[in-house]
Amino acid sequence: MNKKAMAAAVSMILAGGAHAAQQERPNVIVIIADDMGYSDISPFGGEIPTPNLQAMAEQGMRMSQYYTSPMSAPARSMLLTGNSNQQAGMGGMWWYDSTIGKEGYELRLTDRVTTMAERFKDAGYNTLMAGKWHLGFVPGATPKDRGFNHAFAFMGGGTSHFNDAIPLGTVEAFHTYYTRDGERVSLPDDFYSSEAYARQMNSWIKATPKEQPVFAWLAFTAPHDPLQAPDEWIKRFKGQYEQGYAEVYRQRIARLKALGIIHDDTPLPHLELDKEWEALTPEQQKYTAKVMAGICGDDRQYGRANRHPDGDAETNRAR
Repeated sequence: MNKKAMAAAVSMILAGGAHAAQQERPNVIVIIADDMGYSDISPFGGEIPTPNLQAMAEQGMRMSQYYTSPMSAPARSMLLTGNSNQQAGMGGMWWYDSTIGKEGYELRLTDRVTTMAERFKDAGYNTLMAGKWHLGFVPGATPKDRGFNHAFAFMGGGTSHFNDAIPLGTVEAFHTYYTRDGERVSLPDDFYSSEAYARQMNSWIKATPKEQPVFAWLAFTAPHDPLQAPDEWIKRFKGQYEQGYAEVYRQRIARLKALGIIHDDTPLPHLELDKEWEALTPEQQKYTAKVMAGICGDDRQYGRANRHPDGDAETNRAR
């Protein structure tokens, strides 16, 4: 999709097609989960209840056939721009001898593409971003430079979800930092990424004049490695995964078939495992089950920024 096509697509969103849409432009919120499995959430067969996402799925549209990149930053670039990841400059995740200097592998958003934020901003929207960016940290590729009026951004690819901000590895260390409206910031002691992103987004939405529509890009870092969540979230589902991942896998496939997302005669792909569940020590099983339970808490944060169309006290806005 080129710039003209992006402009046309966003124009359709803004214009709608009904008379009401001509009088009132809708608020648009894009919520992203990082490295979440397709069947991790309840609308697609997940075993842990995610009621906010379930409500969105039931009231909206569920997609089961689409094209995307299987990798983090390339997929983000495609979603934000409507272009292929190569056109957007995100042909890969890191520099290699074979790609250095080649068009499409700049590893940042290029000026060959336009972002949704830039189009919505041109249309008078208050454009807001909170969460993981990972689309470039040089001038011209930051959230502020790519159409967001306000942005609280983790600039890198992966880090601890708490305030210690430990990078995943040495290659992540040089861009493991947070910015607010382009300025580096330190994190408070009680920082947890999902809560902080949702809280900041709510604050900006509430501060937006009601007559001005909002485009919000809420990009959670979770459940990207390291798999971490506050203890109170994990305790709610203690024991949920002690049956082992092979059994969880079998049950999810069954629910996906029951939901009609995959056909009944779909053969189960071979489950590649480093170790069978039974081969793990009791300590390893306990740790793995605890890690899996951590996904449940993020649903609460999804709901904080995406409320019922009639509005609510927290955001005081209609969707």
